[in-house]
Amino acid sequence: MQLLNLLIDKVIFYNDQNYYCVLRCKLKHIEVDVIGHFKDPKPGLILNSHGEWIVDQKFGKQFKAALIEICLPKEPENIIKYLSSGRIKGIGENLAQSIVEQFGRETLSIINEQPKKLLEVNGIGKSKYESIIQSLEKDATSQESILFMQSLGISPNKSEKIFNFYGIETISIIKNNPYRLSYDLMGFGFIICDKIALSLGIKKDSSLRINAGIVYMLEEFSQHGHCWVPRTKLIEKTSEKLDLKAELIAEELKNSNEFIEQWTHDQQDAIALSSIKNIEEEISSILKKRNSTPFNAIQGKISTYSF
Repeated sequence: MQLLNLLIDKVIFYNDQNYYCVLRCKLKHIEVDVIGHFKDPKPGLILNSHGEWIVDQKFGKQFKAALIEICLPKEPENIIKYLSSGRIKGIGENLAQSIVEQFGRETLSIINEQPKKLLEVNGIGKSKYESIIQSLEKDATSQESILFMQSLGISPNKSEKIFNFYGIETISIIKNNPYRLSYDLMGFGFIICDKIALSLGIKKDSSLRINAGIVYMLEEFSQHGHCWVPRTKLIEKTSEKLDLKAELIAEELKNSNEFIEQWTHDQQDAIALSSIKNIEEEISSILKKRNSTPFNAIQGKISTYSF
């Protein structure tokens, strides 16, 4: 995989749903067409693109980027473009120009190391300053989190969805328990989370994996109309799915799990997803109330209408 340091010259195509883009970039004095996924590309931004060269039958030689990360610019002209690119709320082109006129090449260093100096710039009051700093911190954390997730094979638009949900805790949550994605967010099933977990070094027989596998199998059973599953059958199927000994699954079921319920049904040990069991109990309660309410037939004549 090659690494190219590029300057965006023109955005040829951009899909704001999945962040797929075609960028005309400059590599020193050479024009390069780059294809890949990157959120909100703007002319003037400097990128590090990790990928490989391909030859498209229709468009010719292109650089296919597997990972694109933004680089902080050094030249005043590019600093202005970076600050006014829309990534940092509260800074438009005019204000970006004023900031760079004040601090020159040291602009980004000052913003990162001595941010209160921004209050010296005409047009930046306390409220504007706080808005800029919050946006800068969020952008930096977002970039770090999205790059981390892309390194795990998570697409840019899914990475954005995860970051919007977890915020600054994104990296620590995924490192500690990637299976949380399957509990908290639509579109992240056990299979995807399991690949992420194993790539992070989480052991196949860890409690995190076994619990997530149990929930996954209960979800699979529910898709086929089963609101609960006999304990022995769940252990068997989970064991097969996770490629682990049945004893490990049985041992884990002795511990509490907030997502499942265990009880005895017709002299069988039954297990269900808590969410489904709660719904069943609620429906049962409603039907019992209706059953205990006397039925009074409405007496009267129904008029006949012709249309």
